[in-house]
Amino acid sequence: MHCDGCEKLLNKDFNICSSCHREERYKVKVLMHPFNKKPHSIHNHTGNPQKDSQGPRCPCKNGKPCVHCDFCTGCSCRCHQRFTFHYRFMDLEAELDVLAQAESILGADVISQSNETKARLLSLR
Repeated sequence: MHCDGCEKLLNKDFNICSSCHREERYKVKVLMHPFNKKPHSIHNHTGNPQKDSQGPRCPCKNGKPCVHCDFCTGCSCRCHQRFTFHYRFMDLEAELDVLAQAESILGADVISQSNETKARLLSLR
């Protein structure tokens, strides 16, 4: 499930599985903006708005009406509660075929020198 609010308002991805969506686990605030912690729908994922203010004059005075849902971006925006269902375009047989092709091209599933690199990285602890 792909959050429409994050896509349209933030140009970011916020994805959850359909089981978590069914359990309404998206109804949380998730910081998506690195410097702004405010619960504004135009800065962060705000999946659980606290108020129900629509139109040009919101009493909270923390935001403007959202261009997509017309609810206040500071306290009431509904966009982060709307999701689009995305799914795989291949069935299991097609995915296994792609995997077999990749394995035939790559050969072994171990990268040469990977053990040396792993040992060197672990020694830096």
